[in-house]
Amino acid sequence: MSRQDTGAYSRVAASLGGVGLLTFLFVSVIPANTTTIALAYMLLVLCISAVWSRVEALTVAFAAGLALDYYFLPPMGFRIAAPSDIVALIFFVVCALIASHLSLTARERAAEANLRQDEMARLYALGRALMLSIDESEPGGGVTSQIMQLFGFPGVALYERAGNRIYRDGNTAVPIADDLLRSGVVNTPPAGCVVLALAHEGMSLGTLAILDKGTSPITLHAISNLAAAALFRAQRLRTARTQPSPQAT
Repeated sequence: MSRQDTGAYSRVAASLGGVGLLTFLFVSVIPANTTTIALAYMLLVLCISAVWSRVEALTVAFAAGLALDYYFLPPMGFRIAAPSDIVALIFFVVCALIASHLSLTARERAAEANLRQDEMARLYALGRALMLSIDESEPGGGVTSQIMQLFGFPGVALYERAGNRIYRDGNTAVPIADDLLRSGVVNTPPAGCVVLALAHEGMSLGTLAILDKGTSPITLHAISNLAAAALFRAQRLRTARTQPSPQAT
């Protein structure tokens, strides 16, 4: 059993333990009416939704509904005497499910917004670094190094057409052969690998391959645009230096 599975089972067990603890308190320690007990269970559902995943939230919602039915709706057991109590139980379970869904959705959207904000900050830092600190003689190496440093991809490979050179960086090798990078045509990239053409002002400058870890497509294309702009700038500077200066008349 993997560590991830063990953690998931532990969270589910802790969620059920929370329902059991509340049930014990209301049965043996704290006298309360059914409305108070239902609100306490609802609060537990919201707390679980705020910190863990849908599995734990749904587990708590159903377990709380069963506990409410068994212990607090007469007669004791999985039987309900009054039709109004049946309606109340159904509404409780439905409201618990809706509340957990809304809480989880809000948390996921907040996490997504924070992730995109972090990506924007990294893009700004990458653009600044590529414009200020790229070696004109080997710009491809600087581009791959800066991308790895700021985004932490498992692996990056870049083909620079001007120098016909390939640069690779990262702990995991990008599983694309050099000739495919040079051709720029990778019809079926390996799983988890993104291949991007580098072009600027209509000029083909090379190919960028990234082992992606969930970065948004917009951010990946922005990275390729910044890399292409850096290679284009380095190529123009090299060309300007190799051209003879105009003779003074």
